[in-house]
Amino acid sequence: MVDRFVRFGRVVLGYNLFVILWGAWVRASGSGAGCGDHWPLCDGALIPPTPALTTLIELFHRATSGLAFVLVLLFFLQSRRVFVAGHSARRAAAVSFVLITIESLVGAVIVLAGLFGDNASLVRASVVGVHFVNTLLLLAVLTAALRFARDVRVPKLRPLNAVRVLLLIGVCGWLALGATGAVGALSRTLYPSNTLAESLAKEFAPNAPLLLRLRSLHVLVAVVMGAYVSFLAIYMSRRGMSTQRLAIVIFALYCAQCMLGMLNVLFVVPTPALQLSHLFLMDVLWIAFVVLGLGSIRGYHPADVHS
Repeated sequence: MVDRFVRFGRVVLGYNLFVILWGAWVRASGSGAGCGDHWPLCDGALIPPTPALTTLIELFHRATSGLAFVLVLLFFLQSRRVFVAGHSARRAAAVSFVLITIESLVGAVIVLAGLFGDNASLVRASVVGVHFVNTLLLLAVLTAALRFARDVRVPKLRPLNAVRVLLLIGVCGWLALGATGAVGALSRTLYPSNTLAESLAKEFAPNAPLLLRLRSLHVLVAVVMGAYVSFLAIYMSRRGMSTQRLAIVIFALYCAQCMLGMLNVLFVVPTPALQLSHLFLMDVLWIAFVVLGLGSIRGYHPADVHS
C-alpha cells in the first residue's frame, strides 16, 4: 500500500508542476483576462460558445487547476487509509489539501477582484507573491509526504542546531526568491521594453511605478541566495554529511538557474521558453532543497502503517 501511495504521490507532484507551468504560460501569453471577471464560470458560461484563443488558454488552466484539487484530495484520502493517525506522511498530505484549497481561493480572488490583465496595482503584486509562496509550500509538503512514506518514520522535535538553522534560513530565502520572481515576471509583462537600456531607464526613472522598481529586488535576492547555496554546499562537504552530494548538485543547478535568469534579463522581451524553463528549474531546485532538508534532519522513531 505504501508503494501505491508513493507512486500516486509522484503523479500528483508532477501534475502540479505542469499546472504551475501552464499558469505561467497564461500570464506570459496575456490570457489571464480570457474568462473576464467570472468565476467559476467563464464569461458567464461553463464553456463559451465562440471562445477566443486567450479564453481557451485560461479555461484550460481552470480545468487543470480543478483536477489538481481533486488529485490532492484523493492523495489525502489515500493517506488516511495507508497510515495511522499521527503519521507524518498523513499529516503532510492533510496540509497539502489545506494548501490546495487556499490555492483555489486565491485564484478565485484574483479573478473576482479583477487582478489580471493590465491591472498594475500593488495589491495584485502582493497577491501574486502570496500565491506563489503558497504554491511552493504545496510542492514542499507533497514532497515531504513522499519522503515520510518511504521512511515509514515520523520526526521527533529536537532543539535547533547549526544545520537546522541553515535550512530554516534557506527555506525563507527560497520563498523570498519565489515571491520576488513572481512579482518581477509580472512587472516585465506589464512594463515591456525593447532593449536592456530602455528597461533600465524605465526602472530607475524618478517617476517609475513602485511595481517597476521592485523588479531588481529579485536579482538582489538571487545573488544572496547564490552565496547561501554555495556556503551550504561547502559546509556539508567539509563535514562529510550524507547529503553533501545533493547540496553540490543543488549548487550546480542554481548556477544554471542564474544563467537562465541572466538570459531573461538580457533578452528583455519576455521569451516564453526561457521564462518557463527558468520557472521549472526553480521548482525543481525547491523540491531538491526540501529533500536536502528532510535528509539532514535526525531524530526519527518508528511509526505504524495500516496493514
